[in-house]
Formats: sequence, structure tokens, C-alpha cells
Amino acid sequence: MDIGTNLSPMRWPKGPYWTQPAALDLIQGTPLDCLILPWGASDTQAGQFQALVAAGKERGIAFAGLLGDGVNPSDAIPSARTAGLSALATAKPESVKGFPVIPWVSRSKVAGLPAGPVAAFTDNSWPSVKTTKRFGRDVADAGPTGVPWIDSNGWFVQMARTLLPERSVWISADPPEKQVISRPDAYILAASDAAFGGARWVVSLDDDFAGALASGDAKSLAAWKKVTRALAFFDSHRDWQTYRSLGLVGVVSNFSGDNEFFSTEALNLIGRRQLPYRILEKSKMPANALEGLKAVVYADEDLPTPGVRQALLGFVRAGGLLVCLKKCAALAAGGTTLSNEDPEFDVFQLGSGRVAVCTEDAVDPYLLANKTHMLLSRKNDLFHTYSAGACASLYTGTEDGRKALFQLLMFSSGANRNVSIEMSRPYRAARFWTLDSEGPAPLELVRRESSQELHLPQFSSYCAIELEA
Repeated sequence: MDIGTNLSPMRWPKGPYWTQPAALDLIQGTPLDCLILPWGASDTQAGQFQALVAAGKERGIAFAGLLGDGVNPSDAIPSARTAGLSALATAKPESVKGFPVIPWVSRSKVAGLPAGPVAAFTDNSWPSVKTTKRFGRDVADAGPTGVPWIDSNGWFVQMARTLLPERSVWISADPPEKQVISRPDAYILAASDAAFGGARWVVSLDDDFAGALASGDAKSLAAWKKVTRALAFFDSHRDWQTYRSLGLVGVVSNFSGDNEFFSTEALNLIGRRQLPYRILEKSKMPANALEGLKAVVYADEDLPTPGVRQALLGFVRAGGLLVCLKKCAALAAGGTTLSNEDPEFDVFQLGSGRVAVCTEDAVDPYLLANKTHMLLSRKNDLFHTYSAGACASLYTGTEDGRKALFQLLMFSSGANRNVSIEMSRPYRAARFWTLDSEGPAPLELVRRESSQELHLPQFSSYCAIELEA
């Protein structure tokens, strides 16, 4: 089976049991159809996995060999061919010649990858509530608002899918070592954190869980069934991945090199404010890229090219808000000072719009996200969540505007009760999905003077609301 864009990957555990064809029964009837094997350059290893690969290929499963550190990719090709692998996965994809390859690279390498259907990224967070050791125990690490910080890969998924629109994005995130994992909840959260943005988590099991599954432990098998049910839910809703962000804020950058840290942290922190955004790679901005936006964050230190600059200034003069760094203060040239009392930003009127310029050479991305939201004003918020706690959200819709999708991912454990959403845009119908539901349930839209409220039924870690305009 060839490596294609619709595969669902799993990092296959190590150990004698997992080399046997019988181990494939654990993924029978699940979406998992691409197994990532630990790989080297020896023919002995090829023989070890040959029966597993042959049996899997009969079931329509693809296999890729993940090269270990120090393995020369060209040396591993003969053993990969002998075993019948579909591809090799490596941090040096450019070194593989004459054999299919999956880039298995740091997410800082998202730009400039060789062509192919799949890209897998490492250096990702294990999705969870961020904790700090205090008085000998782990406690939630909270920001100034008191809501716990979360470790999520959602912003990176959105960026990678924007920069690599023709590829399937895989998120490699392994369970943390020496930490008790709540199963199946932690695995469902890891899968959902990647999938609700349109990527796929490379399923990776901790050693204890893999061992328990290998021994046939009933409790672990039940937990595994819940995890694969979550994978199947997202697999059955792949059409949602074609929806685009409905955010009113655009973030413009090349997201690489000297601009990588600030631009990506801006995405992370703007998203934590439940402020949907549209990601715009500045070298590939179409003529209508800024249509529908009310604010743009130009997150790079170098001034934009003339074409991008013209688009940004045209956006401002038509009434938009532009936020930029101090080194790009020339974007406010010719503007009238509105305010210079803010120690972090000067604000200028330009046409019907405004340009906010950072006053310091090094600005905290948190301050930039906060200032963007304040200047845009909460009257432009597309939604508010109530009683949601530590969560991530994604608000997307179809090109024609007839359908929208609001997804909510909860990072706190246990059942979520009394969660409600206030939507500023009018909708005529809503349907409620959870990972456990056989189908959607109708959801009442409670109409207010200038908004609609949705009071959500109890759910666990994830829900989705389909909306019809």
C-alpha cells in the first residue's frame, strides 16, 4: 500500500508480541492503516518484521520505517525493500533517493520540505493543562486571568495546514516519560488536539499501556476501544477539514527564520484569547487575502514587499486595524497620532483605519495579543464561552457561508456541565456532536437582542456544533 494523504498513522510499539501478525488484530476495524516501525539498516531487522508487514499488507495497511539517530538513510533502503515497507521516515528526507520518504522533522522545518503527500512533525507538546511543582505536588499554572495555561498543538496544526495545503499533516507527540497517564482520556485528548484542526496524531502508546494490551488486559482493551472510537469519529468527519477559519484577525508572516518565534507565539497567544484568526503566508497572499478581516497583525521585523505593503495600507485606509513591530513603524507613515500614552504601543489614524506600532524593540507576544484584542474591541468578538475553563476552540465555515462549525476541546478532566456559547452571528439551526454520539442531536438556539446562546448538554473532552445560516 502506498503512502497517501488519507492515512491514519500509529507508532508501532516495541517488543516480541508486536512483531507477530496477531498483534494487527488490535487495529482491525479502526482507522489506523499506517504503522511506523522502528528501523535501522540491518537485514536482521527486516526479517524480524517481514511476517508482520506481509500480513498487514493483505489487510490494506501501509508500513513506514522510522530511522533512528545515526542511521544513514541510503543504508536503510535495502532492508526496507526486503521487508516490503512503503516508505522511510527520517529527519533528513533530502538524503533518501529512489525510495518513498516521509519527512519526520522538527516543526521549525515546516517550510522548504521536499514534495510528498505527508509531513510528520516532532517537538510537539503533549496536550494537557500546564502544571508547576509547588509544595511537592503538581498544580495548574494559570495566567493573569486565572484560567489555567494549556499545552496544545492547535496553533501549529493550523499553521502547517496553511503552509502545506496539499499535504497531510501528522503530529508526533509521545506520552511523557515517568508520568502517570490517565487512560483513555489523555490519549483521546492527544488525538483530538491534532484532529480538530485537521491533522492526525501519530498514535503513540506508553510502555505500560502497550504491555497491558499485549497481555490482553480487559481494562486496557476497553480503554483502547474508546481511543479508537475517537479516531473513527474524526475520520468520519473529514469534510470538516475543508472549512476555513471565520476569524476577523489575520496574522501575516513567513513564519520562519528570524520571524519564527514571535509569529508562532503570536498565533499561540491570540488563540488562547479565544480570538479566531486567519493565517496568511506573506509571500503567497492572494489579492483578496484581507477581505472580511477587521484586524491584521504583521508579525515580522522586516518591512513587507511593495505588493504586501500596498495591500496592508489599503486595508487600513478602508477602516482596518494593523498592528506591527517597532522596526516596521514606517507602515504608519503619514498617519495622525491618536494616542502615545500607552507605554507599549503608539496608535495612528491612517485613512479610516488605525496602525498600532510597538514602542519597544522587543515586545512580549502576550502584550501584542492582548493589545490587538483590546483595540479590535470585544464588541467584535464572534463568540464567548461560559463555564468552559481550560479549553481550545476552533470556529470555521464553508466558503459559501451557509454552514459553520464550532469545536470545543476541554483540557480539564471529568464531565463538563453547564457550558454555554454565545454567538454573535445569527444561525437558524444547530446540531450537537460528541465523540460518543451515534449521530447529532438538535440544539436549541436561544435568541437574545443581538446574539444567540447555546446551552450545551453534558460532554467529556470534545464537542462540535454544526450551524446552519
